[in-house]
Amino acid sequence: MHDTVAHLIGAESALAGQAPPPSGADIRGLPHVRNDIGALNEQWVQGLRGESSDAMLDRFRAITATRRAALETMSAEEFDAPSWTPAGPGTYGRFMRIRVFDCWMHEQDVRDAVGMPGHGHGPCAAVALS
Repeated sequence: MHDTVAHLIGAESALAGQAPPPSGADIRGLPHVRNDIGALNEQWVQGLRGESSDAMLDRFRAITATRRAALETMSAEEFDAPSWTPAGPGTYGRFMRIRVFDCWMHEQDVRDAVGMPGHGHGPCAAVALS
């Protein structure tokens, strides 16, 4: 679960313009790292590995509050602007729909790990897939 939360913190932190913490690991040499996105994700996972659960929760709450505030102030033009997305060229809004789906999927990972029932295909998944 720690690595999953580190991934979520890292993705949102990168979108907020924050650099990953140093890890001291050869990220590119890991067999599961196959591209630049994977390397960035892994840098955050490795760099946050020593953080306590309380520190991770604090980080998660802080970056999600920061990102929410940034998204709330965006204009429609900014949201509809051309952007890179993990699925190829699109708009910033499309990228954020992908982020919502990614977050929802990882919530299910955490729920599964702690034995909590999942939410099924709720509204977050429907928005992300549209």
